[in-house]
Amino acid sequence: MELVFIVVAALTVGLLIFFLPQVGLIFILLGTLFLPEIEVGYAMTSVAQAGQGRPIGIRPEDFFLIIVCLGWFAGLIARRRPLHIPYTPLNIPLVVMSTVIIITTAWGVFNATTPKIAGFFYALKRIQYFLVFFMVIVNVKTVRQVKANVFILLLFSSIVAVWAVVEHITIAPVRLAGPFQETQPVLLGGFFLIAIFLSLAYFFRYRLIQTRLAISIILLLSAYAVVFTRSRATYVALIIGLILFGVISRKTYFLVIPLLLFIMMRSLSPAPVKETFESIRGVWVRGVNTSWEARIDSWEMSVPLILNHPLLGHGHGSFALSWADNQYVTDALYMGIIGVVAFIWVLVRIYRNVYPLIKTGDMDRQSDRYYLSALALGCVCGLNALVIHGIAVSTFYTIRIMIPFWFVIGLVMIGKNLLDSGIKPVATPQ
Repeated sequence: MELVFIVVAALTVGLLIFFLPQVGLIFILLGTLFLPEIEVGYAMTSVAQAGQGRPIGIRPEDFFLIIVCLGWFAGLIARRRPLHIPYTPLNIPLVVMSTVIIITTAWGVFNATTPKIAGFFYALKRIQYFLVFFMVIVNVKTVRQVKANVFILLLFSSIVAVWAVVEHITIAPVRLAGPFQETQPVLLGGFFLIAIFLSLAYFFRYRLIQTRLAISIILLLSAYAVVFTRSRATYVALIIGLILFGVISRKTYFLVIPLLLFIMMRSLSPAPVKETFESIRGVWVRGVNTSWEARIDSWEMSVPLILNHPLLGHGHGSFALSWADNQYVTDALYMGIIGVVAFIWVLVRIYRNVYPLIKTGDMDRQSDRYYLSALALGCVCGLNALVIHGIAVSTFYTIRIMIPFWFVIGLVMIGKNLLDSGIKPVATPQ
């Protein structure tokens, strides 16, 4: 019944998306953050024979993304416009990365290290994230549209935060997951890393009381939700991310905030949160954090597996994401050295092209350049936090985090194109 409802809803919005493709981007975000996944089968992996595997799920945003793509193509045909994808420094790296994903997965299927069904769905899902990026850059064309989409993302993040806070007050689960599935509090924390650093960038760049008040509410709600996810990976990523935010934004006084947060987490938090925070010491002290020790054991077991297929890996879907719970070990397992190099190339391209935008803003806080420099600051700092988050989570494979992430990256790249083309500063509300 849920599947029928999603299909009908997707077809209903199809006509609207045809005329207003940008609305489709909103539906993709909406489906990612609020609508549930429907299990339609079970994907066997090489680990599944030892009792592990992963259900195959269909999500609403899968339908919405297809409709956005079809609406875009139909619009080109109806208006007799040539196929044109705006150039960004990430176009070629993402195409190369997608090609590597396909080749390594096909290699895994050929060598019987990747079951066909698992390989297809795992590879398709990651390429789908890149497709979100391309749909953003072809449909968002002005700074005004960039601002509107950032506003929608922050609005949705505040709703997710309110949902999580209400859940904690009324249901009081062991760990908060909000509209995400009960088993995904760490993904909720990962999503808020994006929202928090975007909000912080605008909070410190704009001084208007109304703006700071609205952003403060988002930050407080998001911080509340993050604390009660009881996700150690998110705690560490947030604290290190805050330190890097202070360094990059050159606000030395801001470095006090991570210290205060550390003291509060250890001294003033409720007992379950304090216990979770204290268990982070397990990184150095054996026997304190059993989940961290289990991760280390799985990483050690992964080394000979990686060496068995060092160049092309075992293919996407050859192991469950929970096998390593580490982005970089998982990449090496799935794609070998070639895939890891391709992924690093993508990250380097993002940093090299987004970081300089931070310094492009002039002193006029009402200019578009200033707005885009704040967006770049939030993007870079959020990426820093996600890179740290990926040490204990397969962050860049998870749909709840990656669709908002590539959505933001697409907006920043459009902003870069507009800056490079010489946009004129236009007054904007602070």
